Amino acid sequence: MREIKFRIYDKERKLMEEVGAIDWASDGFPITVNTETNKYYRIENGEKHIELMQFTGLLDKSGKEIYEGDIIRKNYGVGAHDMECIVVWKNGSLGYKPNYSRSDGLDFTSFERVASWNQMEVIGNIHTTPELLK
Repeated sequence: MREIKFRIYDKERKLMEEVGAIDWASDGFPITVNTETNKYYRIENGEKHIELMQFTGLLDKSGKEIYEGDIIRKNYGVGAHDMECIVVWKNGSLGYKPNYSRSDGLDFTSFERVASWNQMEVIGNIHTTPELLK
């Protein structure tokens, strides 16, 4: 069973923090988040400046935790080019999508279908290093 962990990104403060605890209201909102540095965030329904990201349960080739919103470099082996991808949830499945539009429509790969996820490297995330996607 994988560890359930989250991190939070505050778009106004441009700050990424690990989440220590989450208190959910009965209807799902508001959510109170206590970070590891004891800052509290209250997320209301429709909140736009707070991004809550879940740990995938996977580690990259260096042992770094992979979270949704991370930018990963996927190594396709000797002679092949590396590809930058974004870790996302789609239709209840966790995986990654390439940083470009594919003409074949295959824009998502589930981690469940990837045997070589340990060949991936976290190189940043969509919030603090978006320039990696250009």
